[in-house]
Amino acid sequence: MNAGAAWATLSDRERAVLAALAKEAEVEGTTLSEVFAEWRQMKRDQPKVESIPLGKAIALCCQEKAASGRRGVYVENLRQQLGRFAKGREETSISAVGQSAIREWLAPVENLGSRATWLNRLSALFSWARRAGYVTANPCESIERVRIETNPVECLTVDQCRDLLEWTRAERPRYLALLVLELLCGLRPDEAEKIVWTDVDLGGGTVTIDASKTKVRTRRIVQFTDSAKAWMVEAKRLRSELPVTDVSGRRHTRAMRERLRLKAWPVKLLRKTAASYLMAAWQDAGRVADQLGHSPGVLLKNYRALVKREEAERWLAITPDRPSS
Repeated sequence: MNAGAAWATLSDRERAVLAALAKEAEVEGTTLSEVFAEWRQMKRDQPKVESIPLGKAIALCCQEKAASGRRGVYVENLRQQLGRFAKGREETSISAVGQSAIREWLAPVENLGSRATWLNRLSALFSWARRAGYVTANPCESIERVRIETNPVECLTVDQCRDLLEWTRAERPRYLALLVLELLCGLRPDEAEKIVWTDVDLGGGTVTIDASKTKVRTRRIVQFTDSAKAWMVEAKRLRSELPVTDVSGRRHTRAMRERLRLKAWPVKLLRKTAASYLMAAWQDAGRVADQLGHSPGVLLKNYRALVKREEAERWLAITPDRPSS
């Protein structure tokens, strides 16, 4: 069919659209035929992706994450969360999963923090799939990220800290060292549970956290305050256990929550308590950041002026022999 015959078969609307496009192309210094030729070449050059089922993609992604040195807890968590998304569509090609499926799956999730976490996990999967050649783009990148307001950090009072230390020494001494490492030194729960007594230098007043035991995989030496050192000496005398299994650590956390009659136990409550009092006592974000393995910026944003200097001094004065009044 020649051009004249083809034009005759078009409707008035189609002719008007073509005429308008031709005019736009002319303004841009090109022609419709050049635009079409470029589009056709782009389609030819577009990489072909291998079709692979979503379920298999998740298994391979987690396998490679583990092989790259990611920690077992992260890999298992990733596998479980991605498995929830894949339920019922395990055999669907990962390249066929687009924004609409992701938006539909996220829609019922009301908690903004949970929604952000789910989207991050899915994005990790599609980023891996793009690098592996299974998709050409990460559909999560076009989905609007949620903005989460930061709630004020919660921390225990000085009297609650003193009560936990005295009660643990009297009733549950096996957990005293673990409590001191979190509450008075600011270690993360998963860091404190991995500490062994050979990591603790009572003479020098330090605990060394090996890179394999930290969240950021950087070796850290934490200096004891006078209070923390006194309590660690007491814990050693009472043959307090180190290391402590995560199951045992969670059991003691439940016991502490019941002891203080708290309805909930915020994540890393003891570490956040230590950070709050150390910031008030030392007035030095860099020093506290070194102690906690955190960034000064985050400390200044979340922990500045949470407690008064006088309260921090009382917190530092809690010792086995002279509890603060």
